[in-house]
Amino acid sequence: MSASLFGLVLAGLVGAATAQNAIVQPLPPPEAEDLNEALRRLSRDRSDLDALLEAGEASIVLGDSDAAMGFFVRAQDLSPDNARMKAGLGRVFLAEGRAIEALRFFAEAETAGYPLVEMAADRGLAFDLVGDNTRAQELYRLALARNDDPATSRRLALSLAISGKRADFERILLPQLKDEDRAGFRARAFGLAILGDEREAISIAEALMPTDLALRMTPYLRYMARLTKAQQAAAANLGTFPRAGEIGRDMPAIAGYAEQGAAISRRADASLTPSGPVMGASRPQQAAVAPAPSTPPPSSAERRRAEREQRQALAGLDPIARTRARSARSTSTPTPAPPTAPEPAPVAATVPAPIPTTRDSPPAQADATSQLAISLPVEAPRQSSADAQGPGAEAAGRIEPPDLAQTASEASVPIPASGAAPDPGPLPTGSLEDVFAEFEAIPAMRSGATQGAVDIATIKPPRERAAPPPAPARAAPRPPEHPARHWVQIATGRDRDALKFDWRRIARNAKSLLDGKGPFVTPWVEANRLLAGPYPSAGDAREVVTQLKALGIDAFTFASPRGQEIETLD
Repeated sequence: MSASLFGLVLAGLVGAATAQNAIVQPLPPPEAEDLNEALRRLSRDRSDLDALLEAGEASIVLGDSDAAMGFFVRAQDLSPDNARMKAGLGRVFLAEGRAIEALRFFAEAETAGYPLVEMAADRGLAFDLVGDNTRAQELYRLALARNDDPATSRRLALSLAISGKRADFERILLPQLKDEDRAGFRARAFGLAILGDEREAISIAEALMPTDLALRMTPYLRYMARLTKAQQAAAANLGTFPRAGEIGRDMPAIAGYAEQGAAISRRADASLTPSGPVMGASRPQQAAVAPAPSTPPPSSAERRRAEREQRQALAGLDPIARTRARSARSTSTPTPAPPTAPEPAPVAATVPAPIPTTRDSPPAQADATSQLAISLPVEAPRQSSADAQGPGAEAAGRIEPPDLAQTASEASVPIPASGAAPDPGPLPTGSLEDVFAEFEAIPAMRSGATQGAVDIATIKPPRERAAPPPAPARAAPRPPEHPARHWVQIATGRDRDALKFDWRRIARNAKSLLDGKGPFVTPWVEANRLLAGPYPSAGDAREVVTQLKALGIDAFTFASPRGQEIETLD
């Protein structure tokens, strides 16, 4: 679970003093009630497949990927070939940054009958995260033809920027910029940085954010043009930045993605080359008149062979089994923190030596890439006649999946990005994910479209304005009673007395990590979250989670929004 940045001083925000000082408890999203209803049904019947699927889908929207994984794994036990379950697992792995595994489950979901258009936006992002922007853009457009979703539009715009299509990138973002959508301006800043317009990208960041946050964001924008396509997509969409030694170098499984796709295509073409004696050699006059034959389509035997190879490679790695094994290890015996992966060979003179190491890539993705016996289902978007209803929907054919298991050794060394950019300076020691978290915690910009101004160069992000001096008679506003804070969640439950017992038990096993940090509780659907904290930043909370997991204690981070009451568990 992660939280996330970009600050805005709202132009034109006028209201009474009482309204300015009010603390408003945010209404829960509708998915919270969906989860609540699914949990009620599961309390009556733990084998209710539909309830498990609905609970998993709601948990994804609510940002609880751990809970979603649990629901979908239980659904898999009940119905191993369920298409909706496979699509849900694809979304869970995507949320964890494990794009290759996400693509596998999306492909299996489509094969099992799940509508392509319903997972097109998420599947498109998974393709972007492995550097396949062409297929990603086809899927984004398919999704937008059905539902004009701003988040999907931003993904499409960023994918176009990664592809170097600046005009299309700016055209897609224009409506959101006219509406002064802060997420749209953030996407524009990252897109311009990817395209190499570093100065304008930094200018937008400085206009949108308070000074301290702009200073933290600027180094990341300077480095965007030096990343690989897959790294650019992860940074701009998920806030995940590579370690210093991996800048401009894809992980082996991702680096091998394009190579394996080309190898499969060459192998398929070679298998269709005619062999043996030329038929009709005794009648050369007919051969001279006959037109050159076109390349025949793959035979049914060729298709079956490719599908068989895919199934054999897929059998080499089961991410669900691996996830279950990790969960079993974490709950049975304490395990030490995983050792730091060795740094790859340095890039000659392109990455400056004094760059400090930034946040590691997600450990789950590192685990996936360490086992190269994985088959990546690579498929262009395919649309059935039932899905082609909105304008602009595009149909595309299926491409045979590349088999990473057969030539994994060829992709064992990360591939450096081509071209050397000017030295952008050192990276910060913080986390881009933390910057994204703080961006999400800042209030949204005012809504309402600006008329005219279709020239994108004339659209300027609202700048910070100096606040007028306070009136002498007015007292300074009180700080919020419940500000936004970062916590570590260690348990959930309805009975608060039972949670007290849980706290004492967990604190004893935590070896002073939780001393002076709780216990605290806050409502969650029909239960309560048991929290430790607060911690200064999301990074500090993640560090405690890592240490707790090394002791065999399940925990994850939780960010309470401004106004959410956190109570002491007396």
